[in-house]
Amino acid sequence: MQKITYLLITIFIMHLITLANITIFNGDWNGLVMAVNTILLVLAFGLVLPIKSKMKVSN
Repeated sequence: MQKITYLLITIFIMHLITLANITIFNGDWNGLVMAVNTILLVLAFGLVLPIKSKMKVSN
C-alpha cells in the first residue's frame, strides 16, 4: 500500500475514536481520546513528510 493510504486510514481511525467517545462514553474519556489522536496525528505526519521531502529533491 502507498503511504498516503496509511494517512487516510489514520484519519479514519481518529474520527472513529472520537465518534465512539461521544456516542458510547458521553465524552467521559476526552483526555485519553485527545492523547491517542495526537499520537496518531504525529505518526501520520511522520509518514507524509518524507514523501514531500523526496518530491522536493526530485523536482
